[in-house]
Amino acid sequence: MGYSDNPQSTQSRRNALEALSRRRFIQGAAGAGAVGIAGCVGEDPEGNGGDGNGNGTGNGGNGNGAADDDIFQLVSWLGEADPTRFQFNPYNVESYYGTAIFESFAHFDLQPFIDDGQREWFYRGLEDWSIAEPTEGGVVTLQPNTDRTWHDGDDVTAEDVYAKLVLEEAFGSLIGDYMDDVEVAGDTVELTLARDVNEEVFEHVLTSVDMNTKYDLYDDWVEQIEDASTDDEVDEIMGDLATWDLDEPVGTSPYKLVEMSEQSFTFDVHEEHPVGGEMDIEGVEALTHTTNESKWQYALGDECDMMESGTPKETIESILDTDTFDFMMRFHWLDAISLTFNHEHDIYGQREVRQALAYLVNRDMATEAGGYEEGEWGQVRFPQEHLHGIYIGEEAWFDDEFLDSLNTYGVNEMRTDEAAALLEEAGYERDGDTWVDESGEPLTMEIETVGDFGEFVRASQSLEQQFEDFGIQADVLTEEAGTFFDGMYDGDFGMCTGLWGQNVHPYDQYQMPFYNAPRNWISTSHPGEVEIPMPVGDPDGSLETVDVHGLMEEMSTTADEEQTREIVQELAWAYNQSVPQLPIWFRYGQMFLNTSDWEWPDLEELDTKMAYAQEELFRRGWPRSVE
Repeated sequence: MGYSDNPQSTQSRRNALEALSRRRFIQGAAGAGAVGIAGCVGEDPEGNGGDGNGNGTGNGGNGNGAADDDIFQLVSWLGEADPTRFQFNPYNVESYYGTAIFESFAHFDLQPFIDDGQREWFYRGLEDWSIAEPTEGGVVTLQPNTDRTWHDGDDVTAEDVYAKLVLEEAFGSLIGDYMDDVEVAGDTVELTLARDVNEEVFEHVLTSVDMNTKYDLYDDWVEQIEDASTDDEVDEIMGDLATWDLDEPVGTSPYKLVEMSEQSFTFDVHEEHPVGGEMDIEGVEALTHTTNESKWQYALGDECDMMESGTPKETIESILDTDTFDFMMRFHWLDAISLTFNHEHDIYGQREVRQALAYLVNRDMATEAGGYEEGEWGQVRFPQEHLHGIYIGEEAWFDDEFLDSLNTYGVNEMRTDEAAALLEEAGYERDGDTWVDESGEPLTMEIETVGDFGEFVRASQSLEQQFEDFGIQADVLTEEAGTFFDGMYDGDFGMCTGLWGQNVHPYDQYQMPFYNAPRNWISTSHPGEVEIPMPVGDPDGSLETVDVHGLMEEMSTTADEEQTREIVQELAWAYNQSVPQLPIWFRYGQMFLNTSDWEWPDLEELDTKMAYAQEELFRRGWPRSVE
């Protein structure tokens, strides 16, 4: 059993992949249950909730926590559930649901990376992998996890891993760009590399693949792809797959979905999972919700055991004062708000203008407007100090000398003199209290933002006021989530509140500022080359052209650690001097937990050191019943 195809995915399949990525993001953002930035959804500009219509009662529990003492009730994973619109084929992107059902090949453990810079994995779909040579033609051996069984009782096999890789390549997934050939070899799968690889970059691409296509459910599709002789045939097959509904989910996680209603989804413990035998609870009930306010009402009414939501300080204090909740855990979403520019725009395509705005914006003030949420639990948002584009892992790539060479542009001040000088370089001038262009028309800027995200709206209003105080006419334009993210994907904006960050490795984190859709879900029309002062670390150096896309390609293929570090620093320097986006803050997600009636691992130790904890804690086999 084997499959080989042109490693260059067709554009249509790449578009389909990015449509899925965007769909998942928007679903998460809108509270439909997928991982995204749902922590901000539904807050109004004052942080008092969304539309006010969600009463949060649902079919909630009777008193403290869950109605059934052995069922753990949570408010996350779902938005307004409509079982008729969900199915479980991941390539039918419009109706796919997979939260908490499926596991990835492996999960990167953020805690040792933050504590000691160590790279460790939780092995899930895969038990291990090895790379014979990280070069074109080298073989990667993948060992399916023999500890895993599917929810129907079957063992995870090499055929399951093979099927997923064949489907991912046909779909246009990034892993397909690394695949020249894949075949089952006994109990393992062998993937032949189509290119030289940076092993760390490759591992993050490989492990992000989800185990959500059990072979015997997709064997007909896999065989059709194996028999196809052209890309057009593969596209037609994947087009058919994109309309096929899988009505019953078969995953490998510790929880298996057993019932769906408009009020909740119910998950039983998968006892054959490695942690299943340690779990002494009956299952989990995920309750539906409409807005952040409806989430808060569940918690304030003692009607759940866990609630995940972006939550203002006064509501945090009220929740922690209930009989049920006594701990708020902060976790990583791995991305946060940035002022994002369209580089083909007449105004924002000018480096001088972007730098002027970086000097002008008081990021501390905008962060405070978004909500510090500071209290006994710590702090949720921090104004971003160093503008280098690395969201997490800064200390792994930069020493103090390099960080000191970067321009901060003023974190907690409006440096108006520098901003004025740069605007003048760009051809603007002051006419009284107003900045005007060469024709005498006022310089006007719109800040597009998503109205569903209260913290984004509040931050945008702060930026609007700062611009106005400086003499730039500014307006905040709010849009509903679907319209906003469609516009970002299509590049239909001038300046908006986008995101910075994305995953852990710099190769992932620099996708957002330097690439367009369909490679990334934001189309900023960033050029492949930028003109900045060089050498690295010398802001007064001569202007030189730096090929940022070329550096990214080098990073993805080099096996030399020191070369990788040098590339990351050159990209960070280009980011700092070109300002492709302006990060406003670094933030944590928030999750409230009942620790009196349920047993958890050391939450204090995990606080701020886990990604997507609203799912990850449960994937690790928690909670347990209190003895």
